[in-house]
Amino acid sequence: VKTIGLGGWTAKRLREHQENWHLFDPITLAGYGKMKGQYYGLPWPCWDTKHPGSPILYDVDTPMLKGGMGFRNRFGLEHDGVSQLPDERVSVKGSKVKGGYPEITKENIERVLGIKLTQEEKRKMGANWKVDLSGIIQEKCNEAGVCVYGNAKARAKVWTFPDPVPKHREPIHSPRFDLVKKYPTYEDQTNNFRVDVKFKSEQMEQDWSKEFPTM
Repeated sequence: VKTIGLGGWTAKRLREHQENWHLFDPITLAGYGKMKGQYYGLPWPCWDTKHPGSPILYDVDTPMLKGGMGFRNRFGLEHDGVSQLPDERVSVKGSKVKGGYPEITKENIERVLGIKLTQEEKRKMGANWKVDLSGIIQEKCNEAGVCVYGNAKARAKVWTFPDPVPKHREPIHSPRFDLVKKYPTYEDQTNNFRVDVKFKSEQMEQDWSKEFPTM
């Protein structure tokens, strides 16, 4: 769960939410009474056991430790010479780092956060927040009000996807076989998460709508 940004999910916390569901607002998910300071179900991302969960994604007007964040930076710092980090106008409220910044790693944490680690902290720390079992990267980011996955611009053109600009593709088992040739799905993939996956060859194999008609 840590690698997907749910390090704050523990059996104890989730059980407590289930047992006290009546102490959460059904619209905002915000807790009150003894559940104040948490959001029901600890919605993603919930970075650690000090984090309340994130009821609204990409809310830069809310401090990180209260559920705020920018867009994730997982596609580089620039593309075609254009920075992928926002300027100071898009700063997460209360963040020590103004504007955009990269995903926090062992290699860049001192530079980005403007801190100095001890040799013992460096020894214990993992390469990045996803594999840092020591929790030091998250702890230092909490202190700085910084989201571990960075603060980047949103992408309208996703150059790392098969279709940088979204276009229509018929589903593999299309109910309209007459449209398959015009709007084919993706090519078959080799070693997709260790498995060979059929896409186009499966789609073109036969008119699936005859066997499974959709009315």
